[in-house]
Amino acid sequence: MANALGAEMTEGGELFQIHCVGSHVNGGNIVRWGKNFKIETLERNKLDSVEAIAYLVKNGKNNM
Repeated sequence: MANALGAEMTEGGELFQIHCVGSHVNGGNIVRWGKNFKIETLERNKLDSVEAIAYLVKNGKNNM
């Protein structure tokens, strides 16, 4: 299982580099200030669970 999870993490990192890092460099957000990957922001926006993040990544929101 650890190998599968490691592969998924690597693939996710590669996808982030291809599709997301332009707007979210260092976990920030160059398009919408205050919409970043800081834990406080994720909690405030109710995006602090794996399920919520997976849904957002899969379906996008607003400019995503």
